[in-house]
Amino acid sequence: MSQGAPSGHGLDDFLSKIIDRYPDIKSIVMSSAEGNELISVQKPVGLGDGGNVHKNLVTSFSVSTDQSTRLNLGKVKYAVLWSGRSITLQFKVELVVVSIVLEENANLGVMDEFIPLIQKTMLPFCTAV
Repeated sequence: MSQGAPSGHGLDDFLSKIIDRYPDIKSIVMSSAEGNELISVQKPVGLGDGGNVHKNLVTSFSVSTDQSTRLNLGKVKYAVLWSGRSITLQFKVELVVVSIVLEENANLGVMDEFIPLIQKTMLPFCTAV
């Protein structure tokens, strides 16, 4: 990965490598705080969970993190949502919301250790957005 903000293509490659390395990950979506998709990478098998649902989750997460800070509850590290046959893990990198959709039996301990690496690697891209 080069110095500075990675290109969208380079970020796609990075996200694809994450999905290949962690079999519990179904997809990774980077969105604006308003829910507009910036980059999306998923396993070849379709997820069928619909774009509107994702957009609503992103905007809800963005509002929750902002309100948590305003209410002096502290900074939100990430949010976890269990639904149907998957787990959605969301966190922010600057103003970008990263959503990782996982298998329903995913090891969240591994993801907890992995999130700082993802944040650090995505930071140049997210500050350029």
